Amino acid sequence: MEIANTILSQIISVVGTMTFSSWGVSNKTATYHNDMPSLVMDVNGILHKGKAIVSYDEGGDSYTVRLLDKEGNVTYEVENVFFDTLGTILDDKIERCESWTDEEYYSRLKKEGVLLL
Repeated sequence: MEIANTILSQIISVVGTMTFSSWGVSNKTATYHNDMPSLVMDVNGILHKGKAIVSYDEGGDSYTVRLLDKEGNVTYEVENVFFDTLGTILDDKIERCESWTDEEYYSRLKKEGVLLL
């Protein structure tokens, strides 16, 4: 599905490949969710482990972002997200709060066993 590829490219264009990779993304799937074309990804970030669903609302020319935990429960949902903030919103909920200092982020990486310094 072409829209899923567009969603993916818009996310990466905002946050970059390195940040996107830090989410531990696997199993990217193009599908329909709530009757909207969507990209579903398994993510394994510091803040969220489970699924990230980004759905395109054609009428509003915006996205809906949903995060589901490993049991399938919605842990976060926001509508009317525009492409220029899509990646930042995802990163803030999956991997790194915008308010964190580098030291706090690295400390959390160490606790997760991801960063060995």
